[in-house]
Amino acid sequence: MVSESLIIKEFLADLFPDAKLLPADPISRAKARLFAHLIDTKFIPAFAGCVFLGGPPEPLYAILDTLQAFLPPDGGYVAGDWSIADAAFIPWFLRLEAILALNPVTMSPEVAEAASGMVRSERFARLQQWKRDNVARPTMAKTYDEVWFYAFWYRVGCCANARGGFHSQQWFRNGMSAWRGSRRRASLTAISPSQSRRSRGRKMASDSHNITTRVQLLLHSGCRG
Repeated sequence: MVSESLIIKEFLADLFPDAKLLPADPISRAKARLFAHLIDTKFIPAFAGCVFLGGPPEPLYAILDTLQAFLPPDGGYVAGDWSIADAAFIPWFLRLEAILALNPVTMSPEVAEAASGMVRSERFARLQQWKRDNVARPTMAKTYDEVWFYAFWYRVGCCANARGGFHSQQWFRNGMSAWRGSRRRASLTAISPSQSRRSRGRKMASDSHNITTRVQLLLHSGCRG
């Protein structure tokens, strides 16, 4: 069995060389690997320290600055063509935006709002463009639904908080455990991204630019069938 997401990405790059998940050029390949390594060793600890444990956001901003510096200034992906480097970071960056916007209970509303605004500010404009480029890729456009994604993290946070685990490193495990093993699973199933509910969610979401309001609308719609 192959475990660890970064190793799996490398394995897939070797298994399907025609997909070009790693650049052919040795320098670009090393850059992609270093970027992906920084996600595991620097970004995730900073993310956990800020979002899960309620620590100051400055270490998170610092590693975002470092990661942003890898990106070509005029657009494009980390190492030229899309690669495992981009695949390693895009889910984490989207999680960061979603959780900050939903105001995790580990952070005061003021700190969460400020951090959410900072991640979307001009300081990280290049990262924001990189995110939009990723989301616009045909494969991701087919599978990523922003409103459902935010609703999922809202549910996970509610489940974790209900079990008293949101204030510890175990909040995510507790939340997922509660979601899987309780009636809350039915609530999330009710807002699964079926075509009909996704269409309804998008229609309702068009009435508001505020993502948290959009999530509440989708939850209200989904939980009532």
